[in-house]
Amino acid sequence: MSNEQDPTTASTDAPTQHEPGTPEAGTEVQPTTDGTPPATRDPHEHEPTARPAEDHPDRDPMRGSRTGAFYAATVGLGLVLILVVIFVAQNTAATTVTFLSFSGSFPVAVVILVAFAAGILFTALGGSLRIMQLRRRAKARERQRKKAAKAEAKAAR
Repeated sequence: MSNEQDPTTASTDAPTQHEPGTPEAGTEVQPTTDGTPPATRDPHEHEPTARPAEDHPDRDPMRGSRTGAFYAATVGLGLVLILVVIFVAQNTAATTVTFLSFSGSFPVAVVILVAFAAGILFTALGGSLRIMQLRRRAKARERQRKKAAKAEAKAAR
């Protein structure tokens, strides 16, 4: 048997090569917004999807303001506060809480709200510690990058 294949019976599953700078068969050439010809762009590079507000002349300037967000947050917080008041009013029965050597009798609503607040505080503490850790790591990488750039510039002289 020969290793050569007859061109009339060659498999179409074999990968075909195309010339650099030309689109592959079956792909559409998309126009670019950065002015580079489509054939010279990296096919894995993504076009920016978000554009500044100046590019949207028909955008309503009254939408998406900080004042609107503050208003929505205030209304949302007011609704949550109303629900909390209803919860407290309906859960006034006393319960005994024991923690380590401390013991006391408190309304069920107070116990649940204190546990909820403690959960929020512990979550915020953990998140804050992680953010500080990531910031320190980012600053260290930035220092290393600057140091490497300085060394590279010095070596290029």
